[in-house]
Amino acid sequence: MSNPPSSPPSVPNKIVPASIPIRRQSIRHSIDFTSPTHPVSHRQPHLSPSKSSHAPSKPYFSATHYTIIRILCSSSVLSRGDLEAWKKLLCKEKLPVPYSTQDAYDLEMATVGLAIELAANNVRTENFNVLLLHLLSQLRQLLQLGDIDQIPTSAYNALFLVRVFSKHFAGNLSGEELKRQYEGPSATPATESATTTSQSAAKSGIASVSDMILDMEKLKIDPQTEQDPRPKGEQLLHYLIAIILQLDSHANYSTHEFYLEALNTIIVLLSTQLHQSTSDRTEYNYFINILMTKFGHQAKPIVFKLLHNFMEQKAPPPSSSNVVYNAYSYFFSGKTNVASSADAFPVADRSLLLLLLLSTQFKDGFGERHETEGDTTDEQNLQWASAYRQAIAEISGDQEPVIGSQNEKDVKYVSSGSISFRRLYTIFAGSLAIEERTLLFYLFLVENESFRVYVLSRSDPETIYIPILKLVYESIEGKTNYSQLYIFLIFILIFSQDDIFNESIQKFNVTNLTWFTERPLVKNVTLGGLTMLVLLRAVQVNLTSHKDAYLHTNCMASIANMSNSMMDIHPYVAQRIVSVFELISKRYQKIASRVADNNALLQQQPSQEIIVYQDLIALFFEIMNSILVHHLKDNPQLVYALLLKREAFAVYRLNARLSELVANLEAIINYFHARVSEANLRAPSTSEVLEIIDLATRTWTPDRLKSFPELKFQYAEELDSQQFFCPYVWALVHRRTFIYWNDEKAHILDEYRLQQQEQDGGSANDIA
Repeated sequence: MSNPPSSPPSVPNKIVPASIPIRRQSIRHSIDFTSPTHPVSHRQPHLSPSKSSHAPSKPYFSATHYTIIRILCSSSVLSRGDLEAWKKLLCKEKLPVPYSTQDAYDLEMATVGLAIELAANNVRTENFNVLLLHLLSQLRQLLQLGDIDQIPTSAYNALFLVRVFSKHFAGNLSGEELKRQYEGPSATPATESATTTSQSAAKSGIASVSDMILDMEKLKIDPQTEQDPRPKGEQLLHYLIAIILQLDSHANYSTHEFYLEALNTIIVLLSTQLHQSTSDRTEYNYFINILMTKFGHQAKPIVFKLLHNFMEQKAPPPSSSNVVYNAYSYFFSGKTNVASSADAFPVADRSLLLLLLLSTQFKDGFGERHETEGDTTDEQNLQWASAYRQAIAEISGDQEPVIGSQNEKDVKYVSSGSISFRRLYTIFAGSLAIEERTLLFYLFLVENESFRVYVLSRSDPETIYIPILKLVYESIEGKTNYSQLYIFLIFILIFSQDDIFNESIQKFNVTNLTWFTERPLVKNVTLGGLTMLVLLRAVQVNLTSHKDAYLHTNCMASIANMSNSMMDIHPYVAQRIVSVFELISKRYQKIASRVADNNALLQQQPSQEIIVYQDLIALFFEIMNSILVHHLKDNPQLVYALLLKREAFAVYRLNARLSELVANLEAIINYFHARVSEANLRAPSTSEVLEIIDLATRTWTPDRLKSFPELKFQYAEELDSQQFFCPYVWALVHRRTFIYWNDEKAHILDEYRLQQQEQDGGSANDIA
């Protein structure tokens, strides 16, 4: 046989390219990664206010809070010895929590001007650095307490303020400027009172819980925090990760609120990536670099804990002061039903987004080795992103249910790395329309072999497979949400790689599919047949409207994988196989004729469009051959469909690449056409012809056909897959969190939006 159908560039034959909607030839990927010509260390930090037509509905802060925050951001030094001022800022009154998108916008408008002042003044006043010291001290002391009934107001307020100002810094300052805001031009000098406090605290030994809480309320800066040689950014991430791993997020509403704020803060610290034009410019991502080089060894516990939070699906604990939020969440939590279902569980939802951010970064570290004074980064730490993928891969299944377990079992769950695959599967099956859950399902299918085997071995494939097919069908028909559509097609391709699964869906009948509007008369079809119909429809619509080569390549790869197991094909499925082939064939002939007229050198320089259609035609021939070579006697409907369109294949007899495939089909067509002619029926009905075909199969011998290598395609994720996943995940963060993100500054989403536009209308690099 001639060469098999080719794949897109850089992908080996018979290996399906990763379904990542990125055009490698697109000019937008030609980005200069060199360092800026002019140093940024001496530029005055500058933040620009967000442009928006909305106006704050009300003052966000109380008059007391606003006054002291203004002092914090002003050119006045708020010394840490001024405990009354710091207590007024951090202890007197809890800062308001944003419960809605309007609240988030009001908070943005209330603080953007303050952040501009703080960024400009902090180099001299170091007020933000003192605030950071208070936060680090509060976090350290909080972790030493163990179980706690109520988070001190000082701890929450310090975390909230650092998160709010860090969000502005991340969106407006360069990486070097951001670093200087956290680390300062030099170590913050300790005042005499602070030194005395440090010495007395050091002499006191291990303090009691009540003493530690009192110290937190007195805003004593922990001496060990000041003496810690690590950068303040690294300390902050260390304590935030420890909070995520150790704090019970649902012990009460106070811990829930604080835990959620810790998740928000980590997301905000990573958001420097959101404000860049591409995902792989890591030299400007201060906190992402710290995570890569310092916290790779904690990937497993972080993944387990975030996954545990997601699987618990717990609503916020009740709070008498939170009645308004509970009512708001119930009626208005999100713009759509999908968003509402995700926002009903804030910790679960935010944990999932953070898990996706951590797991969809670079597959091979972040490129060059970064060395700091006295420290050479460990190779293991450079594999930070891979460590998160590996942590997902190593999670094992456990028969114990996760939801409803006791606290001691929860600890065992996190430390052992085992989860209930049944529970996880149930969550996915019931919420595939939620995009972030779709992405997590993708990560588990691709990375975790045990979970993949569990999914493929279930006796009820329809519970998750039919929803996937439905979403593919509706996405194709609606011409929307192509990023999620690509993920669904990868699911089908991964499923189709399993021969036993392919056989099982050929025996499973489905009925009453109201969403399948293409042929309402199809009331009873196998799950395998339904898959063929949906994928064929996707190929047809794609070639007509979207013209995305990756999409139809993946569809055809899945059909090819299924072809060896196709038996008792439904009449409409057989008809569609042949009719879609005929449609593609006619278009190919038309394009080939047009190109030949305009280009005498066609044979030497075939166009990309011609190659795409040639590959599709070759795949169709291979698929039909595969079905009939393996199961001709079990597929009379396909034989009948070939007889009806037998003239469509003759044009390819002399094609060097296709001649052997065509010879097989014509051998089948000629044999059964001769049997029908011998019956000498004037106007035979469909049932009569099928009866003749059925009788003729008894004398058919398989040695009449030439055998070809088995069709088998495998999904392989590309090494630069983060160029698709990072913008996609940030797009979800952008619209799923109660944090205001300025569209004009979310530059990584420019590429994401461009991808969506191209997939809606086609692009120059797609087939025309």
